[in-house]
Amino acid sequence: MKLTLQKSFRLLRFLNREHVGIVRAPVAVLASIATMFATWRIVLAKEMFLRCWRHKDFKLAARRGAWYFRRGWINIDVSQDDYFDFTEGMKDPILDVLLQLVRSRQNKLPPVTFYADLAFIAARRFDNDSDPHERAVHMHALKDANDAL
Repeated sequence: MKLTLQKSFRLLRFLNREHVGIVRAPVAVLASIATMFATWRIVLAKEMFLRCWRHKDFKLAARRGAWYFRRGWINIDVSQDDYFDFTEGMKDPILDVLLQLVRSRQNKLPPVTFYADLAFIAARRFDNDSDPHERAVHMHALKDANDAL
């Protein structure tokens, strides 16, 4: 289902501004509840809460939330952000859960979308690694995802 939201400068200003705790708290709670509802993954909901509360990054949280809604079981497309790196700032334990989400949705996603998501996750893992042995493993996973794509 496609839900078109009109872009507004007012919304962009809100997302880009640094907010005080009284604004961050309810936004963080609502974002984590929406993420839990869309993905059924508590780790992703916690990451979303921290993204809003601790990192104060509403813009990334909104973009990631739109991605979760598009990839999650509700399958609602609320943005036209096709070239968004949804793995930005994620560490490996969160990427493990994200990979589970993407793999669980494989039959519901177009193949190009599925393999592009796998490539994004593999690229982030490769970027996160500092151990040369792990880099080789993650480079192989990235190559496999790119070949499939």
